[in-house]
Amino acid sequence: MDVEALGGILRWRRNPERTEVAAFPVLRVESRESSSRVDVLFPLALSHKTAGNHFVYAFPLGWWRRRDDPAPNWDFALLPFFFGGRQESGEGWFAFFPLFGTHRGLLTIDRLRYVLFPLYVSTEKKDGWRTESVLWPIFGWSRKGDAGKAWRVFPLVGWTRDGDDRHFFLLWPIFQRESGRRTSIHVLPIFGRAREGNQVSTTVLWPFFGWSRNPETGFFVLDAPWPLVRILRHARGGTTRGTRVIPFFAHRESKDIRSRTFLWPLFWIREEEQPGFTRRSFLFLPFVVASRTRRGDGTTAALTHVWPFFHRERSGEESEVWIPTLLPFPRLAAFRENVERPFALWISERKGGAVTRRGFLDLYREDADETSRRWSVPLLAACRTTPDGTRDWSTLLGLLRFRTGPGGFRLLAPAFPGPGF
Repeated sequence: MDVEALGGILRWRRNPERTEVAAFPVLRVESRESSSRVDVLFPLALSHKTAGNHFVYAFPLGWWRRRDDPAPNWDFALLPFFFGGRQESGEGWFAFFPLFGTHRGLLTIDRLRYVLFPLYVSTEKKDGWRTESVLWPIFGWSRKGDAGKAWRVFPLVGWTRDGDDRHFFLLWPIFQRESGRRTSIHVLPIFGRAREGNQVSTTVLWPFFGWSRNPETGFFVLDAPWPLVRILRHARGGTTRGTRVIPFFAHRESKDIRSRTFLWPLFWIREEEQPGFTRRSFLFLPFVVASRTRRGDGTTAALTHVWPFFHRERSGEESEVWIPTLLPFPRLAAFRENVERPFALWISERKGGAVTRRGFLDLYREDADETSRRWSVPLLAACRTTPDGTRDWSTLLGLLRFRTGPGGFRLLAPAFPGPGF
């Protein structure tokens, strides 16, 4: 069932796959067997629920998030002051920034605690390091059981011991020295040199000039000057190589991907060969994005995005065309559905044997499937054609209706408001 009003701004759609209720662009509610989604003034507010996950946010107020894998856990934020949540273990945490608080799972930090941030800060990482800081990040001392300890008066001086590894800095980042598995000395930006195993790296006038090589693997990289010129050979176990001279040319090739760039960042050609698919892409930024994909099961897909004129996407027997397209980013289906759909000049969608075409605000609409084809111009006329060539016509909101085709001409009873079929 598909019911629309006000030129497609109001919509109710129900089929075996999903149920959708929308008042574009204010509200859209979509429900599927294993997921649901609510968009409010997209993208300002969103609720997205899937099996084991539920995420809600309202910009700029904050978010709430629940995950059931590996065990139930949740967190929330009321920006910019209140944060809280509960871990898989059942342990809860709360923060009232910047007065006091505890955060869990923040970036690489397992536990972050503070009082009058940045007056006192304590961090614990999963690798065992625990750090206490006063006037973060200036004064700090750290410990990793009996294996490591560190202290700093940033950026003046600092020292770290982690097992057999040592690191010392003075006037960071100007002077740094390492010893242990990796040895290095840097007096930036003048000179730097590091050795780890058979690989030796050198930098001069950092970050503009540098080179690194490993005679055992054949790895070699040269930046002269970074980031404009780079030569890369035998990286990632010998599977990756590349050359770039920006803005003229750049080339990078690995086991699965080959990428070429001309007049960076305007023209890109990319070829991928993955276990489940092969894809060839072309980009002329920000105007053209095109790709062709062949999947392992033999099906194909294609994307052509020419901003701001049109967007065309095909996957197997499904396809869609949008005219125009408002953003230069092609894979933003939620934006197209919530913002572009009500005001697009032309939309054509094909799914299996069903085809829908519509003009601006549904001033023209056409629907076709295996049993019939229908078109309509609101208030004025509508027509339905059946496979045997019979046409049912409706005009003036269904006041005048008639039938033509193999059976001849016949008037039909009015059906106001029409069209009556």
